[in-house]
Amino acid sequence: KGLVVLSSSGANPPPSQPPRQAWRRTRFQQLQRTPKTLWMRANTFLTDRPIRLLTAGSIALLLGFFCATSAATIIGSVADWDPLAAFVLLLLTESFTKMLYSQDSPSSAMRIANAFKV
Repeated sequence: KGLVVLSSSGANPPPSQPPRQAWRRTRFQQLQRTPKTLWMRANTFLTDRPIRLLTAGSIALLLGFFCATSAATIIGSVADWDPLAAFVLLLLTESFTKMLYSQDSPSSAMRIANAFKV
């Protein structure tokens, strides 16, 4: 009927179980931890070698300029939305700046995000 694997003692081995905490977490709890895990991995990746930080900062700076130009072009096409869009972008920028400068020593990932913001 089925394949039975016997150990040297002749009994079936016990089924392997995952670690206790791994199977207790729900899918939602795992999704909640994802941003924090990604942020920590990015910070670890950037602090391994200084050239990675320089490269990522340069790419973030160029990507930030591209996104700013795109946002100004798209939102500027509908002139009614200019004041509202400017207010939202200013609010986001200033809140991020407050968060960045309130820390004693910002992480590498925060520095990259600041380069994107510039």
